[in-house]
Amino acid sequence: MSKAHRFVWRGRIFPSALDILLSDAAQVTSPKTLLIGWELGGGNGHIERMIPVVSAYLELGWRVVIASRDVERCNHRFAHLRACYRVDRLAIIACPSFRKKPFPSAPLVSLAQIFSYMGYSDRNMVEPLVRQWEKILRQIRPDRVLSDYAPALNLAARGRLPLLVIGNGWTLPPSRDVVPAINPLHSIAEFRYHEEQIVDACVGAVGSGRAPRRFCDLLRGDINAICVIPELDPYRKDREEPYVWSPEMPTPAPRPITERDRGIVYLPPNHPHRDAVVRACSQSNLPFRGYFGGLGAGQHGNLKIESSMLNFVEEIPKCKVVIHHGGLSTAMWSMVNAINQWIIPADLEKKITKLLVDQDIKNSGAQVSGKSEKNECCENVV
Repeated sequence: MSKAHRFVWRGRIFPSALDILLSDAAQVTSPKTLLIGWELGGGNGHIERMIPVVSAYLELGWRVVIASRDVERCNHRFAHLRACYRVDRLAIIACPSFRKKPFPSAPLVSLAQIFSYMGYSDRNMVEPLVRQWEKILRQIRPDRVLSDYAPALNLAARGRLPLLVIGNGWTLPPSRDVVPAINPLHSIAEFRYHEEQIVDACVGAVGSGRAPRRFCDLLRGDINAICVIPELDPYRKDREEPYVWSPEMPTPAPRPITERDRGIVYLPPNHPHRDAVVRACSQSNLPFRGYFGGLGAGQHGNLKIESSMLNFVEEIPKCKVVIHHGGLSTAMWSMVNAINQWIIPADLEKKITKLLVDQDIKNSGAQVSGKSEKNECCENVV
């Protein structure tokens, strides 16, 4: 492995995810097509880690089609690449998706339970989604597929095309008969029930020959790029595969930037504590820039809200504090650059990320602040 393609942090060497995802891509002798599918997850990290992958494939002469759950955001972030290539070299289309179902009021405790409530335990919901992906595969005729949290695409492509999967510790569970319990208070039997229901629905949708044998296989491919540091992997005790350095993240600076005089805030659309965070940042003594999906640009006291997503890779190292919803990419880049984090989770995955960040801070001997008595959203000022 060349020095340019490895990353070192806390004494560990991480291979480059790009090296894995570009496997044999440079050896093609005729034009090829890559289909990228993003089906689940609303955070900006999914888009940001696509950008260097798409750029690399385009440079190698490939045609790239992105089937995205958020076409508008992708159009914005990929505008610079689309301007550099012919219109037929990079296309962005809407991906198939489930009709929304209300989630139960009871807390969800496992990834399989979340998938079950989304509809993956119901053949009548899974099969139409897979058929839509199969239609896209017939129309685009890709030579390989790159899946980012796109389980129905995995079902459609499995056994038919080379399937590459990129994700983090949460979206790419380890290869186990039952995905290991994150919370020891819940039993394996409880997890197994939901996983078996999902596998049965997949068998009904695509047949036993193409269906995953285990729930974890629904989220995995022929090649898996696990873009997370061990400290933020909820399954690190059960992980045997190597971690890789996420494509959008440069080499960490040898020492932190000392002049940190600003803050950044990012919350996705419909975050339940958005208004409280806007008020808190606007009244802060520290100047903040922020992006709140769907909230228009404007100046609110000491908070400047931007109309488009900020470049976190460039901006986070300059910050004194980063306020966010607990997305793994944001948490990881903040941790790598030794930035204070205020994490405001709104779902199970983000709550787990918050707990892992808290634990890493405690292990370092530092303190994690407690809950605010004034507002439940002020849970985790680090």
